[in-house]
Amino acid sequence: KTSRQQLGNSMEPFPLDEQPTIGVAVKNLFAVLLSEQFADLATLHKCSRLVLGLVNTLQLTDPVQKGLDCPQGEHESGLQRLDFLARYAHAHRLQLLLRSKGAKITQLLGRSYLQVTLPDLRAHIQQQVEAQAEAVRDISDHVLEFVDRLAASVQQQQDDAAARRDGEEGAQEDGHFSVRPLPLSTLVWGTNIDAQLQQRAEARKVATEQRAQAQTQAVLDLVSNMQQQQQQ
Repeated sequence: KTSRQQLGNSMEPFPLDEQPTIGVAVKNLFAVLLSEQFADLATLHKCSRLVLGLVNTLQLTDPVQKGLDCPQGEHESGLQRLDFLARYAHAHRLQLLLRSKGAKITQLLGRSYLQVTLPDLRAHIQQQVEAQAEAVRDISDHVLEFVDRLAASVQQQQDDAAARRDGEEGAQEDGHFSVRPLPLSTLVWGTNIDAQLQQRAEARKVATEQRAQAQTQAVLDLVSNMQQQQQQ
């Protein structure tokens, strides 16, 4: 079995220790969308399998051709353009290397690789949907949105500290205790989703108790004020 250590520097600029892997992240997205009732279980399974399969098998465009097909964006600097082309070329070489060793990209690589290659995957699925290909016929109403949600989780430019602040429990907003929603990037690319969800469940319990106490105190204050007015 091919390991990250065996590949060594050939995996740069994609971190050797990047976790979770693409495979784990797609499973996390599956769980998130299932909780949102995005689609039925069978449809989500098909979307997940299609995306994972294509990450492992879809041939990336030749880097030179990629540069011709995707000209520099209006708001893209020269340095940003060079960085993208360099990363894409490396992803292309790494893809060929992993396949030659019989390794699965989804089991070895993470967010950085997917950030570079996901547009190619989406374009391929878009073509399949438009052609009503057999592989996507039963999931054509959901698969592109599935990929877009995955892309949104990849592209969110939030560092770990900011993500934790966004998901911070027990926030005081206008005097009310509330639990802010976790960002999609945290839910999909977090390394310990079960622990995070458990913390949120506990935080919701605390928030409920705080609100109940506040409501009780408000009623007591109201009664006290009424009694004082009657005495006057």
